[in-house]
Amino acid sequence: MTVYVLKACAKINIGLRILGKRPDGYHELETIFQSVDLCDEIRVTPSVQGIRVSTTDPAVPEGPENICYRAAQFLLEASGAHKGCTIHIQKKIPTGAGLGGGSSDAAATLRALNTLWKTQLSDTQLLKLALRLGADVPFFLHPGTAIAYGIGEKLDWFPTPWDFVGLVLYPKIPISTKWAYQNLKLDLTNAKKYIKLDRSKVKRLFLKEWPLFFKNDFEPLLLGHYPALRDIQNRLFRAGASFVSLSGSGSALFGLFEEDEQVKKALPLFDSHPYKKFIVRPFHEV
Repeated sequence: MTVYVLKACAKINIGLRILGKRPDGYHELETIFQSVDLCDEIRVTPSVQGIRVSTTDPAVPEGPENICYRAAQFLLEASGAHKGCTIHIQKKIPTGAGLGGGSSDAAATLRALNTLWKTQLSDTQLLKLALRLGADVPFFLHPGTAIAYGIGEKLDWFPTPWDFVGLVLYPKIPISTKWAYQNLKLDLTNAKKYIKLDRSKVKRLFLKEWPLFFKNDFEPLLLGHYPALRDIQNRLFRAGASFVSLSGSGSALFGLFEEDEQVKKALPLFDSHPYKKFIVRPFHEV
């Protein structure tokens, strides 16, 4: 029996500007999605009928509310196929961390089943299904680097020379994206100050210059509400990180360094804390 195995990589946000609330209730934003080599593993096995999902993380649902389950359903509806599958999710990306684990799992499921079921949906069709699942799911169909606009669905992928090494820390505080947006106090001058990111300029920035150009608008809310996050930020800066930021709406924070040795020296600063720690590098599909 054919088993299709895919890596579903995490992402970090290089800056996240919230430009205002739209009439449909969503928020207009701008960010850079960068995939990193912290990955879940998605194993998909075809079956005659029905969809079954299992996972190694008890916090992740396994029924119809699971995003991979819904991805499979959407693909069946769009293709008119009458097939089934078993999906097993080997989790490494923590949930509620702002690292995009669920969205990445869903994108990997769409890609795997489009191949296994021979449904032959085009990239454009898959992108439409991905957007129905979540605003950042389309990005994970083509991991790499992309400037995201709109609600995160308008993507401008581009190659970069970035070769940082990152330390991601998750303090085991799950953050609801809905809660974060509901409690975000928007700076009404954000849109006026807004300067659209230019990929040609972004590519030329040195890592040490990033703090001058990128900020995450969720940081005042989250770091003010959770002192542990402020402590992580301070420790990463003391360890010599060139850039420190919240990923998405948190609660994971990451520090980016130029050298592996810097990360090794930073790790002992967190030995006494029960944080989940991940050393990451940029991930690009071959």
